[in-house]
Amino acid sequence: SIVKVYDDRALTGTNDKRPGFQQMIRDAKKSEWNYVIVYQLDRFARNRYDSAIYKTKLKANNVKVLSAQENI
Repeated sequence: SIVKVYDDRALTGTNDKRPGFQQMIRDAKKSEWNYVIVYQLDRFARNRYDSAIYKTKLKANNVKVLSAQENI
């Protein structure tokens, strides 16, 4: 089941200043879902450092990032 869609249309993935993205990170603390599904990983974060930081934050809340297009 899809619990919520976090959408930041027309905002760059090169930084974390995206309202939907930040809401997703905050909502992960509520433990209402276990996965974040992205089309491709560069839609999550383009910067490897940001990607690692936010994946670690999600993992601390038992949330895993999955890609629809990439086998990770």
